[in-house]
Amino acid sequence: MNVIVSQYIQRNGGDIMKQKGNWKSIVGFVFGLLIIGIIFALIN
Repeated sequence: MNVIVSQYIQRNGGDIMKQKGNWKSIVGFVFGLLIIGIIFALIN
């Protein structure tokens, strides 16, 4: 489970670093983490 989350962070975190100052990508990244957290909470 943690591998999937870390891969997601690496992939989307890299996009955020490339698009520095693009608040929409940061907001989308945070929402993506929240959604993944909720899904894992439901699974576990």
